[in-house]
Amino acid sequence: MADLHETLPHVTAFPGALGGGILVHTATAVTPAVHAGLASIIEGVESALSRFRPDSLVSQIAHAPYGGRFTFPDWTAAMFECYDGLAHATGGRVDPCIGEDLVRLGYSASFDCIADGAASDAMRAPARSSWTRDIKREGTTLVTHGPVRLDFGACGKGLCVDLLAAALTASLAAAAGDGPAFAIDAGGDITVRGPNPPAAIALEDPHDVRLAIGVAHIADASLCASAPSQRHWRDAAGNRVHHLLNALTGAPADDVAATWVRVPAAGAAYPTMLADGLATALFVTDPGRLAAAFPIFDCLVLDEAGHLKTSARFPAELYTAVPERPM
Repeated sequence: MADLHETLPHVTAFPGALGGGILVHTATAVTPAVHAGLASIIEGVESALSRFRPDSLVSQIAHAPYGGRFTFPDWTAAMFECYDGLAHATGGRVDPCIGEDLVRLGYSASFDCIADGAASDAMRAPARSSWTRDIKREGTTLVTHGPVRLDFGACGKGLCVDLLAAALTASLAAAAGDGPAFAIDAGGDITVRGPNPPAAIALEDPHDVRLAIGVAHIADASLCASAPSQRHWRDAAGNRVHHLLNALTGAPADDVAATWVRVPAAGAAYPTMLADGLATALFVTDPGRLAAAFPIFDCLVLDEAGHLKTSARFPAELYTAVPERPM
């Protein structure tokens, strides 16, 4: 993130958090007590939602031969509701039950490929389970009838950022005067609160991560990006595959190269979670259809042919050809 070092000079790092690490930018140094509180939030999210931790609730569901009742923390209620909305708006193309397909494609903690050809079969096979059909939800309790591999990657990291932002807001409010100023950077998921002028955030070129296609200017909002450039590998047949799947086919989406979504902090209770989920949904669903269900967001979509679509209010300066307006 650019232009934050002067306004938010103190950086607190959580290396390896959620797989890629988290940086917290603040105007004053974070106290040990606040640091411990933030670390506890990250641990709580990972212990509930991580697909790679054997002790997580998600792993318990995946290895329950007869299913069962699994009660998640209260903060997951909003995430489950968000998945309900995304599943409906995308016609089932966004579904946390893609975990089964990700495993068959070879997406492990180390991105190891499956060596027996099962990955190629996953390019054709539908998801084994459906969030809306096979999972019964009672508040934050999920009821299953057999093993289900869930992957909450579309919204989980964004939700963690929002939980961290809420904790920082509460801890910094007393000393903030006009309001707390901070930024949280969890890789592709960023929330910025307070800095003036807005933070300038580079929009990474998905075809060359050393370059940017433009700069977004973000203040009191969340910006989430999604692209296969950082998470792709080869399956057993040598095909390039990635983690952004169409849940109806179980195969990676191949029409979109990258997406960026901005949600105002005041526009949603969990703006980063919503932006995170929508950035994934844009790989498999037209922006106009999503805008009808979630009118609060602005976005930029780059397809594999190099064409750009952007909503009129997306706050970016682009270095490429003039995009289509409106979506």
